[in-house]
Amino acid sequence: MSQRFYSLLGFCRAAGKVCAGYNTCELAIKGDRARLVVIAEDGAPNTKEYFFQLAQHRSVPVVVYGTSEGLGRAIGKGKRVVLCILDRHFATSLLRAAGEEAEC
Repeated sequence: MSQRFYSLLGFCRAAGKVCAGYNTCELAIKGDRARLVVIAEDGAPNTKEYFFQLAQHRSVPVVVYGTSEGLGRAIGKGKRVVLCILDRHFATSLLRAAGEEAEC
C-alpha cells in the first residue's frame, strides 16, 4: 500500500475535508458533498455494495484501498470502512496515488 495515499488522507483530515463512518458518509453522498468515496478492502460485502451503488447513483468516484485499520489510522481514528473526501483537489490526488488517473 502506498504511504503517499495514507499521507494524503492525513492532510484531508487536517484540512477538515474528510468524513468517516457509515452514517456521515451516507449523508455526505446524499447531500452531494462527497467528491470521492474510499472503501476499505476488508469491508463487509453488503457495505461495499451499498456504497458502490449510492456513489454510482450520485456520480461519485469510488476507490477500494487499504484496510479499515489503515484508513482509520491515517485520519487519527479507529477502524473505518468508508471515508468520503469532500474536496475535489484532494480527491484527484488520492485517485492518482491509488493508481487511477481520473478527474473528479
